[in-house]
Amino acid sequence: MNRYLDDIVVQFNAKRVIISAKIIVITMSVLLIANVVGTVFGLRQEPYFKGYIIIYSMLLLLNAVCLYYFNRHNYSIQTARTYKRLVSIYVYGVILCGVCISYIDVMLFNHYLMFVIIYFLCCTLFIMHFHYFIIVSIVSFSVVMQSLMGMNSDYVEKVNDGIFLVNTLLIGIAIQYFISSAQRRIIEQGMQLKESVAKAENLTSELLKANELLMKRASYDHLTMIPNRTGFYTYATEYIKERCQPLTLLMMDVDYFKQYNDFYNHVQGDHVLYELAQIIERVVA
Repeated sequence: MNRYLDDIVVQFNAKRVIISAKIIVITMSVLLIANVVGTVFGLRQEPYFKGYIIIYSMLLLLNAVCLYYFNRHNYSIQTARTYKRLVSIYVYGVILCGVCISYIDVMLFNHYLMFVIIYFLCCTLFIMHFHYFIIVSIVSFSVVMQSLMGMNSDYVEKVNDGIFLVNTLLIGIAIQYFISSAQRRIIEQGMQLKESVAKAENLTSELLKANELLMKRASYDHLTMIPNRTGFYTYATEYIKERCQPLTLLMMDVDYFKQYNDFYNHVQGDHVLYELAQIIERVVA
């Protein structure tokens, strides 16, 4: 059950990676082109905007690789481990790129909005291993906090930014915990529903087979293994309805059967009836 749940979670994350990767590839391509043009024509400050180009290029490459792999390789037992590792690399790599971008943003513009946006997106979109996510979150916020300490601003502003980052960290961890727990419960309930539906379908199939067997037994004579009166009535009714033609009924009698049955016993008499029924069935068929 836990292994199957982990597989569902990995596939869930992979689908979210595909969606977010498409958006990031388009966004990073635009930003990368803008920064390249700005650097070439001297519209950007050096060396920070070269740092932007490097980070955008890394982020673009990461998203392109994940997008290519998940679209070309379906989830299976052979690709399960790669899927799981690639999802973790993607999420933590995106957060790391967000840290690098915000580090430069703090140096140039005294803000860290990009990191906060990327962090909250990762908190809400993906179901991650909670303990690893906490470690990555603390390390990332520590780096951003360190960049704030070197910012050209007064002490009060630094304290306010620090408090804001700590609250953002706690809120992000809480969001990841509650959303991941809720999504896991939804997945578990979906799995249980599928199992219940599968059991119901199997039970329905078995009931249909049992009902068909009972109907067949009710329409056949157990001694002669040919249709009995009920079977004859069913066949005759369907025949007349479908073909709208007369139906001929042939009645037969076995001469001296009572004397044979009394003399040779009922077992031999039953055998005679069975053989006669089989001969008649072969002739009629």
